[in-house]
Parts: sequence; C-alpha cells; structure tokens
Amino acid sequence: MKRGRYRWSLVKVEASDALGLVYLSHKHRTEQAELTVYPAPLPVEVELNPTAGSGIAEVEAGRVRGSGLEPHAVREYVSGDPLRYIHWKSSARRDTLMVKEFDTGTSVSLAIVLDNRKATDVIDLEGSTLETLCGHALYLAESYLERGAEVTFPQYEKVARGEHSELRIRQVREVLVDVQDDQIESLSAQLLRVAAPLAESTTVVILLAVADPDLPAALTQLAHLQRVVLTLDAAEYDEKRAPGSASHPAYLQELESAGARVVPVARRRRSS
Repeated sequence: MKRGRYRWSLVKVEASDALGLVYLSHKHRTEQAELTVYPAPLPVEVELNPTAGSGIAEVEAGRVRGSGLEPHAVREYVSGDPLRYIHWKSSARRDTLMVKEFDTGTSVSLAIVLDNRKATDVIDLEGSTLETLCGHALYLAESYLERGAEVTFPQYEKVARGEHSELRIRQVREVLVDVQDDQIESLSAQLLRVAAPLAESTTVVILLAVADPDLPAALTQLAHLQRVVLTLDAAEYDEKRAPGSASHPAYLQELESAGARVVPVARRRRSS
C-alpha cells in the first residue's frame, strides 16, 4: 500500500457461500476512520562518516569520543530494537537477548534534504522515485538516530528535537508520510535557505532522482558543510526521463566538482 494517510467512512461488505452460488454485497456507513501508511526503510549501502566538529577529516573522525556512534554498554532487548544491534556474546552469556546501547549525548548531526519539487516524482507500476527517496531517508535516519546522532529534516522542521531515538524515529516517520512533490521552489533554493542556520559540523544529505541544474552551484556555496548527494536514476522508472536523470554521468561529475560526495543508488527491484 502506498505511503500516505487514508480516511474513509464507507465500507463495502461482500460475502458468498462456499460454492459461490450466492453472493451478497452491501455498503455500510461508519464513523470516520483513518489509516496511516509509513514508508518502508530501504537500505543504502553507504557509510556517511559524519563529522563531529568543523575541520575534522573522515580519517580523524573515529578518534572523537562522545560522538554517539560508538556503543558504550549493553542492555536487555525490548520490542522494536533493531536486530542488527544484538550483542550476541552477551546474549549467549546471559541467556537473554542483549543489544548494544549508544551514547545519546552527541555532536554528530545530519540534515536530510529531499527533492520535493513539483512533478519530479517519476512513477511506474512498481513504485516511484519519491517513495524510494523517502524509504532511503528513513533508513538513514533510523540508522544514525539509533547510534545517538542528531537527525533533522530542515525542510519540514524548524529545529532538531532531542528526544530519545525511539520517539524521534516515530516523529521522522510522521514527517516522511506527508512528503509530496508539490513545491514550486527549486531544490537548490530550498537547500540554501534551510542550510543557512546549520552548524558547521553538520553533514547535509541531499536525495534526488531528477537533476536540478542549479544544485552544483548551491553546493559550492556550502563548502563549510560536509555534503553528500544520493542520486536515483529516473530512467529506471521511465526511460524518457533519462536525459534529466540525477544519475546521468555528466550531472554526477558536476556534483563532484562542486565538492560533494556523490553516491548513485541502484533501484531495488521487487523479488518475483
């Protein structure tokens, strides 16, 4: 079912006998009901290596303590904990599932920016680029929040909120469920606007499938921030969109020349 909020007050009930000889159908009015469908997290095979302070190179970031990306203890597993953080040795020793716990006091900060420009959602029978972008964004947010990082979506939130990771993940899902391709403002203009108040230690992650010709110039103006661009190939959803795809080799070169780390992400096809 597609990501979104669904509301209804009319249901259709259908029934038949075992042989299919008798069939009944009736519509009933009910109280207003609502169903929220969150995006499914889609793995991204990339380590962002976010910095924990201005001027810290990726090779040096590992020596920064208190970044929130190193486990400092183990605790008993509770429902909802990611299975990838199970500490198997401790679990075997204590005969109960134990998970790694990460510091919550962190200086690592991610700002995730999604391409929500009007008519940039490329759709086919299996999905759409915007659904995929939201899935990758949720995966990144969950991964870093669970390790103690601060993650915000500055297009939709004025400030980052410092709640416990489990609560924050729920807030992120609520943000992503409402993302639509309905903005007239260009992605590059949005990026410059929302990046203005960000601390220099912030890693900005931009996700897009359709090229914004002004994005490389905008990235050049944000040299004080670490910039990571994840691109989808719009042509994988519609061959006619190939010339304007964010994964077009010429466009990838422009992004890299602007100082961004560029990560083309291949589409994950549904298993048959």
